[in-house]
Amino acid sequence: MRLSELRVAVLPVRSLGRDGFAVGLAESLIVALSQLHRITCIDATRSSVNLDADYRLATTVQYSNTRIRTFLQLDRHERVVWSQRWDHELDDVFAWQNEIASRSAAQIDSFLRLDSIPKQPTAANFLQQAVSAIHRLHPTTFHGAGNALAKALTIEPDNASAHAWWAFWHLLLVGQGWATDPSAEIQRAGALAERAIRLGCHDAELLSLAGHIRSFLYKRPEEARDLQERAVVANPNLPLAWSLLGAANIYLGRCDEAITHIIRAQILSPHDSLSFFLDHFQMMALAGRRDFAAAATVGRRTLALNPWFSSTCKGYLSALGHVGDDAEATRVLSHLYALEPNFSITSAVQRSPFNREDLAVYAEGLRRAGLRP
Repeated sequence: MRLSELRVAVLPVRSLGRDGFAVGLAESLIVALSQLHRITCIDATRSSVNLDADYRLATTVQYSNTRIRTFLQLDRHERVVWSQRWDHELDDVFAWQNEIASRSAAQIDSFLRLDSIPKQPTAANFLQQAVSAIHRLHPTTFHGAGNALAKALTIEPDNASAHAWWAFWHLLLVGQGWATDPSAEIQRAGALAERAIRLGCHDAELLSLAGHIRSFLYKRPEEARDLQERAVVANPNLPLAWSLLGAANIYLGRCDEAITHIIRAQILSPHDSLSFFLDHFQMMALAGRRDFAAAATVGRRTLALNPWFSSTCKGYLSALGHVGDDAEATRVLSHLYALEPNFSITSAVQRSPFNREDLAVYAEGLRRAGLRP
């Protein structure tokens, strides 16, 4: 089963009480799911025929005075594979319909990416396998993700998603300090990202990933922000787009805006497979606002989510240096050296896309935490 051919049927909303909200919610869910390029959304609210669908989305709405409870359930072969419940005051009906639809679309998108990895050697299956490994960022599987993306492009040379994710894979290779030739990897990432834009210029995910290549590797956050803003317009329910728009604003020193965007991503998908990535940017935005205590709190949580993401170690270590937590800084520094034995303040400054003032503050925190020059 190809990831791009997954068919999700939106069933009529079951309403235990008033039905106006339920009808509007079904329409909002269809709109939100239709914006996901990985699936075909089937409107089953107007048909009673047997559905040829991989998944079925059932929704139940209950009312109690001024409160409303919405329960969603995604089934596959009569097996519940995802479910979610929300409670809310029944005040702004239209806004809440859209919010439920947005959160549902974001979380279903994240779930479908990792639900199953078929064994057929198709480009889409190699892509799904690679993205799953990239999300985990474990050293033993990460390099295999690069090989899987290469195989995907061998099968489909014009696969835009494979180009974008392979570019992102090269970015992580550099950011993690795993690249033997960082300059060559940066050039390769840039070429893949630009190719992805040409092949899929209206796809939100591709625009987000390509934009992050420009901001992080090429230190052109203004251009990146333009692409990220196009991405959130193309799909306002994509957490990755909001978080990487936040990243571009962090690099531009606009940390208040960045926090707003990152929180939106976290609201859309609080248990996203890239939660450690979203939290990392929240930590850096808080540090950019010079709230180092809050940044350290988020950093501790983020490092626990994924101890392999070295960027978290670096940002957390800098925050610890500024708050003067020497004991924790010693522990994190040891972990960072285990991930990147040769990392130093010099390499941190060379890699970082921060503006000059924020870069100086970041480096000073690392120095206070004990990182070698």
